[in-house]
Amino acid sequence: RKSSPAAALDASNILPSLVAGNRDEAIRTLCARTGAGLDPQALAVAVLKREELMGTALGYGVAVPHARMAEIATPRLGFARAPAGIEWNAPDGLPVRFVFLLLTPASEDESQLHLLRAIATIMNCSQNRDLLLNAPDSEIVSRLIDMFGER
Repeated sequence: RKSSPAAALDASNILPSLVAGNRDEAIRTLCARTGAGLDPQALAVAVLKREELMGTALGYGVAVPHARMAEIATPRLGFARAPAGIEWNAPDGLPVRFVFLLLTPASEDESQLHLLRAIATIMNCSQNRDLLLNAPDSEIVSRLIDMFGER
């Protein structure tokens, strides 16, 4: 449970209505929101560098840009919902409407894989995606992600 998406996600790091013209803008916006105590520019550079190595769109309108950071001690998760969709070069060709920014400590090899797997499992369910898409605010998004983790 320590490395569950719900445990890593703070409601203040949820953007229920992200308006971003492209992938890089979406990542920079989430980095500024989620990177408390970190240099948002340096964080965005690290995440975008990782994104260039291998795209993080999973399909079903979901992307999980991520980076491992020496400066943090526990995993952090940010979430943005982009109802209009963002082109992300997804394997299924669909625009991304759900962006999870995952930051994990550089010293913890397992937490990033565990959290990526948990997010993929949650978002693989069309009912979960529908609930998140229609959630009215950050608080409900946070509760839903918490609930999904309990299943």
